[in-house]
Amino acid sequence: MKARLELIPIKDGHWGSADGASQDANASRRFTKSEWEMTMSQSVMNEVLPDDQQEPRQEGARKTANRFADLGVHVTGTESDAAVVSAAAKLGEMFGAHLEGLLTNHIPAPPAVAAPGVDALAADLRRRGTETGNALFAKAKERLDGTGLRSDLRRVDGVALDFVEATARLARATDLFAIAQPGKNDVMMTPVLEGVLFNAGSAALIVPKEAAELGELETVLIAWRDTPECARAIAAALPLLQRASQVVLVSIAENGSDEERHREPAADTARHLARHGVNVEVRHVPRWKHPAEGILDQAQIVGAGLIVLGAYGHSRLREMILGGVTRELLETSRLPLFMVH
Repeated sequence: MKARLELIPIKDGHWGSADGASQDANASRRFTKSEWEMTMSQSVMNEVLPDDQQEPRQEGARKTANRFADLGVHVTGTESDAAVVSAAAKLGEMFGAHLEGLLTNHIPAPPAVAAPGVDALAADLRRRGTETGNALFAKAKERLDGTGLRSDLRRVDGVALDFVEATARLARATDLFAIAQPGKNDVMMTPVLEGVLFNAGSAALIVPKEAAELGELETVLIAWRDTPECARAIAAALPLLQRASQVVLVSIAENGSDEERHREPAADTARHLARHGVNVEVRHVPRWKHPAEGILDQAQIVGAGLIVLGAYGHSRLREMILGGVTRELLETSRLPLFMVH
């Protein structure tokens, strides 16, 4: 007889079980062979190994784990660089990666009018901006050198559009690009994030300024949706997922249709990760009014040190338009976010 895992809502907003067992015993678990049978056709089921045959396969996958060879990191030459450089350095140590620093130095543009003195004003702005940039560059280089890792530092002077283009060029040639978490109305950091996510289509590590040290990332949470953005984020984060002791794939319910038909929409992703040697568990969370809050709540419950998710939105008329959940996580998360559009 095939096993059937039945989850029902309980009062605190998580899932419980029909037989009254504890939340953690049912809301989060590794898939057993019988549970795979519940979610897969027989032809797919035949490809899944029994539990007693999976460990050698996982160990073999770990031996061929992917790695990050180079990491981009955005710096400003100020104290706000501390958290993001620390996070990039930690990943650099994990993977033996080279750090590619990018300093963006804002030089205001003169008024776009034909008036006496405009040329002199532009020259003065350029001179003062260059002097400021020189000082910031020296501080940023000192911080990168202090990591003890191999690193380079380049600099771009200009305005927001220059930063978008320069960041995109470097992000396309690195495995991951780390930037500090932008503030709600941060007109300087937002172009950098836009360059990585939308112009380059690369992976971004968003580091909150007050984030604790990155640590060993023993537990990683995936904010799962059945979308191309989420699939790309998981693929890009695979080197980290393979190193983690526990990966928790959290699915926030958007409707009840999949549960009512007893289908597991995250099963294929979990199986794919397991074949890469990832120790993965799945959690189902009922519909939240604000899904971002549900994701952060689950991250706290499982003790995650990193959240992996797809970035939803687009860039239009030189303005980055983010989806609601993406924007809310960017503004409120106190954990690093690994994002791909």
